[in-house]
Amino acid sequence: MILNWLITRKCNRRCSYCGIVHDPKHKDFKKISDINKNEKPLSEVYDGIMQMMEIYPSEKLFHIFYGGEPFLKPGFTEFIKDINKVDGLMYTVITNGSLKDEVIETFKVAGKYKGLTVSLDPMIMNEANKSFNDVKNNNALDLLRLNQELVLTDDMVVECVFDKQNLEYTIPFLDMMSKEYPEVTISISVYDYPKNDYYDFALNDTATPEYIKSMRLRPLNDKVLGTFIAIRKGVDSGKYKIHLGDDEEFVDKVNSTVDSTYMCELAYSNSINDLLKPVEFKTLTIDADGEFRLCLRIAGTNKLTLMDIFGPHSKAELINNTHKLYDSLKVSYDKMCKGCAWTCPMMDEHWNDLSDVAHTQGG
Repeated sequence: MILNWLITRKCNRRCSYCGIVHDPKHKDFKKISDINKNEKPLSEVYDGIMQMMEIYPSEKLFHIFYGGEPFLKPGFTEFIKDINKVDGLMYTVITNGSLKDEVIETFKVAGKYKGLTVSLDPMIMNEANKSFNDVKNNNALDLLRLNQELVLTDDMVVECVFDKQNLEYTIPFLDMMSKEYPEVTISISVYDYPKNDYYDFALNDTATPEYIKSMRLRPLNDKVLGTFIAIRKGVDSGKYKIHLGDDEEFVDKVNSTVDSTYMCELAYSNSINDLLKPVEFKTLTIDADGEFRLCLRIAGTNKLTLMDIFGPHSKAELINNTHKLYDSLKVSYDKMCKGCAWTCPMMDEHWNDLSDVAHTQGG
């Protein structure tokens, strides 16, 4: 199970593809001010994780601590220190990389991160000196340099979004990364355009229909397909360290799913009807106010909270609660899920390899 923890919606960046700090367009969803007002402390997150481990083996759980920006969350250093002490707990922290002092301070107090992921705004190349930076000039690669010096983690990942504004820099960027940061795994995302107003995670104040259309990689012309063919060849040859899975028909998958209506599943079907065992969800997403979202991209209308399901309950109650949660999320799923693009089928197809799935983010 992948556990997506939106531990805070507060962020010091405004990336072009992200709507995490903005009000959703759909009237049924909560405003960001209400979520921020009811943001839960990290002690509750920790307690919830401990309760999950009462009914799920730790090796079947992978925790992703998102924001907003996690290093803005009060108490985050102590939280990492505490979870680093839990045997078998796997996680990564996704950061925009801007709060380098906080990242280093947490490392000094808590020890090496189990995983650290730097999420980049679309990268562009300075034609004059062939150097790279993100579109807002945030010096986002600094954290990678620090990792080489300090070894903050043995599992450093870079998430990079490619769209029409920077597609031409994809291969030069990957070449630079393989040369200068060979220890870093790269996760490639394409522009995660929303299918409708339910998709609040991918919407922001600049995401007009015109803007979305301008960023999408459709139609998949020779330039777009040629880029993905080059990526595939680089992975197969060992030149690029990218999590794409072992899909022989990678280009065909891109062609069929960039504009897809792919429907993932909420849970493994064989666990739904056995009331004596917990539901084995494919993924769960908990918002900053403690409520379960339908998924990372869609809030849904579920009102059940982390403590409702994984609070101080008996083991039998915890198991029963997972079935209650499934039933609640299924209502939103049936109404709101219209299918996601590209990476969701990649995640679903390679689900049993947690090391791969955990690094296959984006849209």
